[in-house]
Amino acid sequence: MRTFRHPPFLLKNHKLDHRSLYLVSLMLFFWCIFDGIVAFMSPLVITNAGFSKAAMGLIISCSSLTGAVFDFLLSKFLRNAQFRRSYLFMFAISFAVPFLLWQANTLFVFLAAMALWGIYFDFQNFGNFEFVTMMTKEEEHASSFGALSVFRSCGYLIAPILLGFVLSGLSFLPFILAWFFLIVSFFVFLFLLKTAGKGENKAEKSMVKKSRLLPEFTLWRRVGKLLFPFLFLMTIMHIYNAVFWTIGPIFSESFPGLGNFSGIFLAAFLFSPLIFGWLVGPAVKVLGKRNSVIFCFLAGSLLLSLFSLFSNLYFLIALIFVSSGLVTIAWSSINGIFSDYLSESVVLDGEIEGLADFFTNLGYIIGPALAGFLAEKVGSGNAFTVIGLLGFSATLLVFLFLPKRIRFVEPSLLKA
Repeated sequence: MRTFRHPPFLLKNHKLDHRSLYLVSLMLFFWCIFDGIVAFMSPLVITNAGFSKAAMGLIISCSSLTGAVFDFLLSKFLRNAQFRRSYLFMFAISFAVPFLLWQANTLFVFLAAMALWGIYFDFQNFGNFEFVTMMTKEEEHASSFGALSVFRSCGYLIAPILLGFVLSGLSFLPFILAWFFLIVSFFVFLFLLKTAGKGENKAEKSMVKKSRLLPEFTLWRRVGKLLFPFLFLMTIMHIYNAVFWTIGPIFSESFPGLGNFSGIFLAAFLFSPLIFGWLVGPAVKVLGKRNSVIFCFLAGSLLLSLFSLFSNLYFLIALIFVSSGLVTIAWSSINGIFSDYLSESVVLDGEIEGLADFFTNLGYIIGPALAGFLAEKVGSGNAFTVIGLLGFSATLLVFLFLPKRIRFVEPSLLKA
């Protein structure tokens, strides 16, 4: 597909060639409404239980700490890449999290809920990478991730808006709503199972894994050293995202006049990918994936660094809208880069997937803890400025030292 800027054109020309992509996008749309409700409610439930903002950030970080450990085990013991299996595990674990979160009244139960949250999110990430790598052509990787980001962002956008109308004090109603959308998503997944397998671009890949842990650590180190510039940027991008989800709901409370529209601040952050996601294909065509990552994230971070200079809510919403949109292009482009590497690699796909998801979790370990700490020490508004400066500095550093080309020479990487 050339770009998702004109979906009717795509449907006319590709007909059912991309039906699996459409189904996965629809499945993720409903699943992200579910996950968005869980993500929005988590900081509110935790702080309502008496924990400080800093403690809340640390508790949420535990979800990604669990996920980071799980990444290594998954890439170590997963014998072949199958997006169907990853999505199935994602659904199985997702069903338990809302119940645990609502029933949580001790630190241990909160940590258990966060751990399961991190694991099911990992399966979602693995499933997305496996699906795009196996079911789309290499030149379509970035635009495919752009399409998925549009539907995912649409789901995440709807979640806080819905909660603004049903949330009057903490009750079990939001979690019932979350389960409803999870069930709808699961039915779309069942339909995907029936239709996928006809007309895909690639066969699922099988791979033989080493049985010892030490060689796997060595392999991770070697592959990680090659991919470190992009892995580092991916971590910063997820810190950016985690900060919004961690203190966005709390920051909205500083505008009590919003009433039922209390979710509008987070909605602004989530709405822009619906627009900018269509621009990923054209941006990559003009700039290339690498330059799209660098320049878009650089510009998006610079805009966010201006956050504390303004107090007008509507101007802040516009600022967040543009910043988030630019980061969306960078995010889809860097995912496209990793899918390219997955296509190029014959036997390192598990390690590449594992490293990408490990650094994703690293961002979500640091992000909530950093957000909670900054919100308590300098205030929520200034916290966004600090994160913008962090993103700008990190991107500039990567731009100065990024090699022109990263190539895998698999025999040398696999050599003991």
